[in-house]
Amino acid sequence: MKIAVIGAGSMGSWFARQFLERNHSVKIYDKNLSKLSSLERVGARACSSLDEAVEGVEMVLAAVPIESTAKVVRAAANLMGSGVVAEIASLKLPVIETLRRLPKEINPLSLHPLFGPGLRDLREGRFALIPVRSLVNELEVARRVFDGAEFVTVSAEEHDEAMAYTLSLTHLISLAASLTLPANLIELLKRLSGTSFSSLASMMSASLEETPSTFTQILKLNKNTIRIADKFLDRFEEVLESIRLGNYDEVEEYLRKGFEVTRMLR
Repeated sequence: MKIAVIGAGSMGSWFARQFLERNHSVKIYDKNLSKLSSLERVGARACSSLDEAVEGVEMVLAAVPIESTAKVVRAAANLMGSGVVAEIASLKLPVIETLRRLPKEINPLSLHPLFGPGLRDLREGRFALIPVRSLVNELEVARRVFDGAEFVTVSAEEHDEAMAYTLSLTHLISLAASLTLPANLIELLKRLSGTSFSSLASMMSASLEETPSTFTQILKLNKNTIRIADKFLDRFEEVLESIRLGNYDEVEEYLRKGFEVTRMLR
């Protein structure tokens, strides 16, 4: 299959390499042309423009920042004429209407990889698939292109609300926790940390290693972020007030409720 990957960031580069390993013909384009040399060395064709990248391909994969996704998808579809246009943005409401309005000759594909570029093999990956026009057709295309991966279907609205918890909330907790830790105690904390703190440190690392633009776009563009963050702060303040008042019976009740939630997450 002839595929163009637009965006040579961590995920775009990862997908380009995965496609090459599956013997697809891959063209790669990024506004920052210096990013393309490493992919050129492993067999991708580096392009100097979007027009060059899209010409003659059967599928375009847009792996660009959330704010740019709709623009890139629209431009690629207009240049292609026919074929598959896929995007992998972390939020779907900012792009879903653009996908629905693409020409009928274009097969839109809205995916969210529920993994990072550390995944070894695409066949171990899991995607959220957001129906655009026809779930049956889009799922068939996705399974053909991303052979072996698992797909979870969800609407754009449900997806973005879930992302307010799995991305926005974890990012905010990670940021606040990192700003709470005193730099002069970091080495001691590492030596004395147990399972819980190590898990928190891993979450902070995963969240805060996002590029600053991706981190802020996840918070900014998800309309649910503020509501979920306010909900978290309310619960935090309730528990803290019980501790201030020395009402540890209430704290234990909160713990029982929290345990029930974490049990369901296992």
